Amino acid sequence: MSPVVGKGQKAKRPTAKVIRPTPTAAVAAAPVAGPVSTDRLNRELVTLHGRRSADEGVDASGLFAHYQRLVELEVLIGARESAVLDLIENDLPAYGTYVVLRAGVGELALLIAASGRKVVASEPNHRRRRAIEAGQAHLEGLGLIPAGAVTIVEAVIPQELVQGAALGVGLNVAYGFDDDAASTLIDSLSAVENLLIDPRLFLRVRDPADQERLALDLERNGFDRRQDYPGKALALFSRSANSAEVSARTA
Repeated sequence: MSPVVGKGQKAKRPTAKVIRPTPTAAVAAAPVAGPVSTDRLNRELVTLHGRRSADEGVDASGLFAHYQRLVELEVLIGARESAVLDLIENDLPAYGTYVVLRAGVGELALLIAASGRKVVASEPNHRRRRAIEAGQAHLEGLGLIPAGAVTIVEAVIPQELVQGAALGVGLNVAYGFDDDAASTLIDSLSAVENLLIDPRLFLRVRDPADQERLALDLERNGFDRRQDYPGKALALFSRSANSAEVSARTA
């Protein structure tokens, strides 16, 4: 995907915008069928987006080269997405909302929603937001996710529409932002209480030294605790002042 802000450009403070489903994407939601396997969700999304790509074209469908390759490999929801859900279900406290940053075609957002959680899918690319809408409508129609569990937001990092304790989640948020633009966006993380990310791919691709600079930037913005999950290439950045409060509110 092309960077949203090029080198040397200043990032404007993001403004969140809710994306309403289009009439063609609206499908009557079936009753939720209960626990859904990751394999089933993956098969449904691979089939759906393979059909959309054939009908609309690789770029117009929002897949572009990256997701087109994943569809051809039949792996939209893979080991990394499953690892995030495993942490959410077994290691982390409960949150009122899970904010998926750079949601892509919604693979992680829809997986979290299928577990019965409320999700905000934050994605600035309009074609990819349409792909998320299509996946949401499809899975709601099959009863695999609750109706209205996913709110789609036009933003890199949303500033509104997130209520209660929220966990920001980002596997690949590497837009290519320079230092000034990245700092502006890090300053705007007030909508989330804690942050579960791959530090190597947050706002740009980072070498180890740059990952340490990111950790310092996050610490200056209140994310003063870090828990690494090396086997999953993820780190949880949390605000110590809010830890007890988050647990109390979401217990």
